Amino acid sequence: MKLIFEDRVVASVTTDAEGRPAAIEYDPRWLQTPGAFPIARALPLREGPFGGPAVAQWARMLSLEGAGAFEAPLADVVCAPLFGALTLSGAAQSTEDEGPAELALEREITEPAGDVGAEAEIGEGAIEKAAFVRSLAKLCDVAATPWRAEANDEIRRIWLRRADRARLGDDAAHRVVRLPLEIIAFGAAPVRSATIFKRLDGVLDAQARLALFDRLAFADALGVDAPATAVRLDGVPRLAPIGSDWTGVAANGRVRKERPEGFAAWAGFAQKAGLNKTFAPRRAAAVAAEMRQQGLEAVREAAEACAALRGPILEFHRRRLEERIDRMLAIGVG
Repeated sequence: MKLIFEDRVVASVTTDAEGRPAAIEYDPRWLQTPGAFPIARALPLREGPFGGPAVAQWARMLSLEGAGAFEAPLADVVCAPLFGALTLSGAAQSTEDEGPAELALEREITEPAGDVGAEAEIGEGAIEKAAFVRSLAKLCDVAATPWRAEANDEIRRIWLRRADRARLGDDAAHRVVRLPLEIIAFGAAPVRSATIFKRLDGVLDAQARLALFDRLAFADALGVDAPATAVRLDGVPRLAPIGSDWTGVAANGRVRKERPEGFAAWAGFAQKAGLNKTFAPRRAAAVAAEMRQQGLEAVREAAEACAALRGPILEFHRRRLEERIDRMLAIGVG
């Protein structure tokens, strides 16, 4: 198996008997290429093969575009695009560059245009929820990619800009390129995030780590799993904005159960992540309070951005967020 970036072979991937990655070795020509980047922070550019935990971790994070974890045996793959800069190919030679149409800048989400009442059940109004959450993130300085939406009599659509694509050139003549990213999946914050957060100490600067913490607190206040975070691998490691794989809608339409300890959970997060145990819960509470304050403005901005969005459902999501944050703040920061 070969990992390919544009028209260059980056590395060879050797699989085990079950089709899982067992070893990775950078191509000598890639190591000599100006601007070459590693495929993961744990797999730095050097000669010789990698194996063991570093390759296993890379394999766990491997994902297809627009999908979840890569579960098919790699030996069965002919050619598959990965999230970010690389293509995985079973052919020895590199593939041809894909055109702009195949390297879409946006992910499209659709749903029927049927009516949904103001008292929507959990999981309904997903397009309004995505628009509300994205507008709220912008107001709270949580970096996320842009969105747009429209509707007709039969279908409603929302487009979320991807974080792993960039357009080079003007609108008349442009080229869409992949960006070299490493994806870090957090899951429920702060329960499963502290160890991964600590791993980024020394990789991201203090400002980026604070921005990452705010992302986790933002998702926790919403009551959904934290968004996957992309770290740009070219040049100085830095955060990419939250991409199209995260809408702020809970998996299977279900909001996570309330944790009775409230912000006290962030004290445990701080201990495992190497943060000040007072700072973490107070910062999380401040993020939640800002979200509550900006909720009404987020509804207004989402409604102004797309007339097809249903105002009652935007208000429903705002009220649900407000009630959740009020319960959290009532518990206190410990």
